[in-house]
Amino acid sequence: MGVTSWSKPRQHRPPQPGESSEGLAARAAATALLAAVLDDGRPLDGLLDPATGNRAYNDLPPRDRRLAHAIAATALRRHGEIDTVLGRLVEKRPRRAGRLFRIMEIAAAQILFMDVADHASVSLAMGEIGADHDARHFKGLANAVLRRLAREREALLAAHDAARLNTPGWLWPRWTEVYGET
Repeated sequence: MGVTSWSKPRQHRPPQPGESSEGLAARAAATALLAAVLDDGRPLDGLLDPATGNRAYNDLPPRDRRLAHAIAATALRRHGEIDTVLGRLVEKRPRRAGRLFRIMEIAAAQILFMDVADHASVSLAMGEIGADHDARHFKGLANAVLRRLAREREALLAAHDAARLNTPGWLWPRWTEVYGET
């Protein structure tokens, strides 16, 4: 019996220039920066230092370093909104998921607040999730959540108070005491 083309195993080929791997290193560095700040309590400025900072970030070409910095800074500045919106889309976060949610936060920052094509943000996030041993098992979940986020962005953002969510919890009561609620 002959072998038909549909029964041949797929051959893995490396991404070609211009395919979705372009920009992946910058997104991975942004994820590493975000995780170091939020999970390890390290200051972003220290992570950006050329001598002692994050190696993944410092090894990037200057253009990609600027992109990684912009993405990480946006994700940190808007973390309250991003966390709230992702929380509305994912009721229960999976355990032992590696950097899944940090990667999704980086993608959400691009989808919601940066001038990056939605499909590019989702595709690059899928590439990064696929490279993470623990996160790759949740690739389908992440893909569905990020695509829904892109479709429903306006409604999801309108449903909450951005100023309050993005202000540190210790600062909000002081501001409202001095300036009142808006």
